[in-house]
Amino acid sequence: VTCVSSYGFHLGDGQFEALVPGWDMVNHASLNKSNAQLRFNEAQGTFEVYSKAKIPKNDQIFTSYGDLPNSELLRRYGFIDHSAEELAEAEINLGDMIQAVEETNGFEGIGMVDDRVTFMLRAKLL
Repeated sequence: VTCVSSYGFHLGDGQFEALVPGWDMVNHASLNKSNAQLRFNEAQGTFEVYSKAKIPKNDQIFTSYGDLPNSELLRRYGFIDHSAEELAEAEINLGDMIQAVEETNGFEGIGMVDDRVTFMLRAKLL
Protein backbone atom coordinates (compact mmCIF):
# COMPACT_ATOMS: atom_id res chain seq x y z
CA VAL A 1 0.00 0.00 0.00
CA THR A 2 2.79 2.46 0.89
CA CYS A 3 4.60 1.78 -2.38
CA VAL A 4 1.48 2.42 -4.46
CA SER A 5 0.54 5.57 -2.53
CA SER A 6 4.10 6.93 -2.85
CA TYR A 7 4.80 5.96 -6.46
CA GLY A 8 1.32 5.38 -7.88
CA PHE A 9 -0.57 7.48 -10.39
CA HIS A 10 -4.32 7.86 -10.71
CA LEU A 11 -6.08 6.03 -13.51
CA GLY A 12 -8.88 7.60 -15.50
CA ASP A 13 -11.39 9.19 -13.15
CA GLY A 14 -8.99 8.85 -10.21
CA GLN A 15 -10.71 5.86 -8.65
CA PHE A 16 -7.69 3.57 -9.05
CA GLU A 17 -3.94 3.94 -8.80
CA ALA A 18 -1.22 2.11 -10.71
CA LEU A 19 2.55 1.91 -10.68
CA VAL A 20 4.16 3.31 -13.83
CA PRO A 21 7.79 2.17 -13.97
CA GLY A 22 10.18 5.08 -14.52
CA TRP A 23 7.61 7.89 -14.30
CA ASP A 24 8.32 8.40 -10.59
CA MET A 25 11.85 9.45 -11.61
CA VAL A 26 10.51 12.56 -13.37
CA ASN A 27 11.02 15.61 -11.15
CA HIS A 28 8.14 17.62 -9.74
CA ALA A 29 7.28 21.20 -10.65
CA SER A 30 4.17 23.19 -9.82
CA LEU A 31 1.20 22.76 -12.15
CA ASN A 32 1.96 25.99 -14.02
CA LYS A 33 5.69 25.18 -14.40
CA SER A 34 5.50 21.51 -15.37
CA ASN A 35 6.12 20.75 -19.03
CA ALA A 36 4.86 17.16 -19.31
CA GLN A 37 1.90 15.16 -18.12
CA LEU A 38 1.04 11.50 -17.79
CA ARG A 39 -2.44 10.47 -18.83
CA PHE A 40 -4.25 7.17 -19.02
CA ASN A 41 -5.84 6.23 -22.33
CA GLU A 42 -8.84 4.19 -21.17
CA ALA A 43 -9.73 3.00 -24.67
CA GLN A 44 -6.25 1.51 -25.22
CA GLY A 45 -5.47 0.71 -21.58
CA THR A 46 -2.13 2.51 -21.84
CA PHE A 47 -0.34 5.42 -20.24
CA GLU A 48 0.74 8.27 -22.50
CA VAL A 49 3.26 11.01 -21.83
CA TYR A 50 2.59 14.28 -23.58
CA SER A 51 4.29 17.65 -23.48
CA LYS A 52 2.34 20.69 -22.41
CA ALA A 53 4.68 22.89 -24.44
CA LYS A 54 7.68 22.46 -26.70
CA ILE A 55 10.57 21.06 -24.66
CA PRO A 56 13.98 22.05 -26.06
CA LYS A 57 16.57 19.33 -26.62
CA ASN A 58 18.49 18.47 -23.42
CA ASP A 59 15.97 20.29 -21.17
CA GLN A 60 14.69 18.46 -18.16
CA ILE A 61 11.17 17.03 -18.12
CA PHE A 62 9.00 18.10 -15.18
CA THR A 63 5.59 16.87 -14.13
CA SER A 64 3.34 18.00 -11.32
CA TYR A 65 2.76 15.58 -8.47
CA GLY A 66 -0.29 17.71 -7.66
CA ASP A 67 -1.12 21.10 -6.26
CA LEU A 68 -0.05 20.09 -2.75
CA PRO A 69 1.48 21.96 0.18
CA ASN A 70 5.05 21.02 1.10
CA SER A 71 3.83 19.15 4.17
CA GLU A 72 1.84 16.80 1.91
CA LEU A 73 4.67 16.43 -0.65
CA LEU A 74 6.98 15.46 2.21
CA ARG A 75 4.49 13.01 3.69
CA ARG A 76 3.59 11.35 0.39
CA TYR A 77 6.78 11.55 -1.67
CA GLY A 78 9.63 12.35 0.71
CA PHE A 79 10.62 15.80 -0.61
CA ILE A 80 9.64 19.45 -0.42
CA ASP A 81 9.42 21.97 -3.25
CA HIS A 82 11.97 24.68 -2.40
CA SER A 83 10.60 26.93 -5.14
CA ALA A 84 7.03 26.80 -3.86
CA GLU A 85 5.47 30.12 -3.01
CA GLU A 86 3.17 29.01 -0.26
CA LEU A 87 2.26 29.56 3.30
CA ALA A 88 3.29 26.90 5.75
CA GLU A 89 0.53 24.59 6.86
CA ALA A 90 0.40 23.24 10.40
CA GLU A 91 -2.08 21.64 12.74
CA ILE A 92 -2.32 23.38 16.09
CA ASN A 93 -4.28 22.13 19.04
CA LEU A 94 -6.91 24.77 19.86
CA GLY A 95 -6.39 24.32 23.61
CA ASP A 96 -2.65 24.92 23.25
CA MET A 97 -3.29 28.00 21.12
CA ILE A 98 -5.74 29.44 23.67
CA GLN A 99 -3.29 28.80 26.51
CA ALA A 100 -0.47 30.52 24.60
CA VAL A 101 -2.65 33.57 23.84
CA GLU A 102 -3.78 33.79 27.46
CA GLU A 103 -0.22 33.49 28.79
CA THR A 104 1.12 36.03 26.30
CA ASN A 105 -1.57 38.59 27.09
CA GLY A 106 -1.88 38.06 30.83
CA PHE A 107 -5.34 36.47 30.67
CA GLU A 108 -4.33 33.23 32.40
CA GLY A 109 -7.02 31.53 34.40
CA ILE A 110 -9.88 33.91 33.61
CA GLY A 111 -11.17 32.07 30.54
CA MET A 112 -11.53 35.23 28.47
CA VAL A 113 -9.92 33.87 25.29
CA ASP A 114 -11.63 30.48 25.65
CA ASP A 115 -15.05 32.15 25.97
CA ARG A 116 -14.47 34.25 22.83
CA VAL A 117 -13.27 31.25 20.80
CA THR A 118 -16.27 29.20 21.97
CA PHE A 119 -18.59 32.03 20.92
CA MET A 120 -16.95 32.29 17.48
CA LEU A 121 -17.14 28.52 16.96
CA ARG A 122 -20.84 28.45 17.89
CA ALA A 123 -21.54 31.44 15.64
CA LYS A 124 -19.61 29.62 12.84
CA LEU A 125 -17.16 32.49 12.55
CA LEU A 126 -14.18 30.11 12.83
